[in-house]
Amino acid sequence: MAWYRAKATRLRSVLRIDQILIAWAHTEYSVGPSFRQCPLKGLLSPKDSLAPTSGPLVSRDEMDFRKRQTTTTTPQNFGNAQLFRKTGWPKMELLIIGYTEPGQLGNYLASAAEKLGLNYQTMDARRAETNNRLLQTFFWRLRGRRPANLARFAAQVVDACADMKPAIVLTTGGRVPLERAHIEKLRALGCKVVNYSTDDPWNPALYAKWFVSSLPAYDVIFTPRRANINDFRESGACDVDYMPFGYDPEAHRPWVGNLAPGAPSDLLFVGGCDGDRLPLVGSLVDAGFNLALYGQYWDRHSKTNAHARGFANQDIIRAATASAAVCLCLVRRANRDGHVMRSFEAAAIGGCILAEDSEDHRNLFGSHGGAVRYFKTIPDLVQEARALMADAGERQRMTLRLRERMLQRADTYADRLSAMLRHIRKVPEAVDSRSRRQELIPPG
Repeated sequence: MAWYRAKATRLRSVLRIDQILIAWAHTEYSVGPSFRQCPLKGLLSPKDSLAPTSGPLVSRDEMDFRKRQTTTTTPQNFGNAQLFRKTGWPKMELLIIGYTEPGQLGNYLASAAEKLGLNYQTMDARRAETNNRLLQTFFWRLRGRRPANLARFAAQVVDACADMKPAIVLTTGGRVPLERAHIEKLRALGCKVVNYSTDDPWNPALYAKWFVSSLPAYDVIFTPRRANINDFRESGACDVDYMPFGYDPEAHRPWVGNLAPGAPSDLLFVGGCDGDRLPLVGSLVDAGFNLALYGQYWDRHSKTNAHARGFANQDIIRAATASAAVCLCLVRRANRDGHVMRSFEAAAIGGCILAEDSEDHRNLFGSHGGAVRYFKTIPDLVQEARALMADAGERQRMTLRLRERMLQRADTYADRLSAMLRHIRKVPEAVDSRSRRQELIPPG
């Protein structure tokens, strides 16, 4: 019993220390002279003068990301109300809340907003998390999978919206760090609050009751999977619309022919080692194919460890695509996906695609044997892979056909954001979400 008391005391001490450090991090700055006392420092994506002048080393992708954002003429970050009044910036049209580092949907949507000429801002949802593994585990296992800094981050979002009055707040992700009360405050400020649901909230590995209970407060929910539209509606969401993923034409483009490609492979797969994917990929290993596997956890299994290549930026993925004979495209069954982000990205980058058969994939790629080939079972997968490996001419034909098909479609994230804005502008002005919820419940 004494041992348990000691562990509990230590945990409380760690939590207090961590919160003290977090509070200190949000009050100590290294910024320009005109940005003193900015309460949002550390919560905003590093895009302009609010970025710290020193810090840990960053990847080339992140350096390019910062450079690209600092060259824009639209102010991408914001401070307090006093700073807003002094600069006289125009009213914000769009606030994007999501993961903003390269490769994440928040980053792609920010690029789309820039292309559309919107006055937008971003807030990095990763700031609601913590780097303290013990604290993260505590909140994940004992606090309903809440981000450790949810309350602090959400309060900053509400304060920022009170200052800036954005017309639309667009959140992304499967666990947006806003609870129902925060969303209702944003709507009371006149904001239309929208969620682009990148992950299935009812995925057992991700389910968080606090997040599901917030769904009725959103004005609109966009989902890239048809399988959970009814679940959203049954949860109380009033306006649910299907919105597939897309691609960023700057990040997802064919590899330049005069540059050396990556290490050659028979089949390339980009994505995590989910339990339902392992048997499929394992069958290709057993069949003797040379695989290139990018993503989490492939190095944890003896069968796939030799083929694991870890994480990579989009330039490496593009180079790997150019050197791979076939690109494998799989859905995430636990997420009830009909397609994934990689479905559009792989098609935009190019290459010969062998895709898991689904309605979404057929809508995107067309019929079997045209621009891509499909499989349904493990024997089908191995058979199709062998057929494609043996016919270089067929691979080249499919690659060109897919490229032509993608050029005829409108699947960029700028197209997606435009479609969202058209839908949102048809939504009536914000009303109390409790009355909206009562409308869904029949009397008696």
